[in-house]
Amino acid sequence: MVPIGDTPIEIAWTHEGEPLSQFMGFSVGKLGPRTSILLIEPVTPEHSGHYACVASNPSGRAIHEATLRVHG
Repeated sequence: MVPIGDTPIEIAWTHEGEPLSQFMGFSVGKLGPRTSILLIEPVTPEHSGHYACVASNPSGRAIHEATLRVHG
């Protein structure tokens, strides 16, 4: 969720620095102009790694990063 900033806001997701592919079990949904959700189903140990959510508009960009660990 991007609580502040001028719209339109582009929101993109990456895994290990690469754009996500729906063929790897990733699904991205938009819940309004400021909210995006990442779904992984079914989640497997291959989905472990570094994720980033990048929000940008003409004024700049912000990045939120997290690491996911999946034990199988």
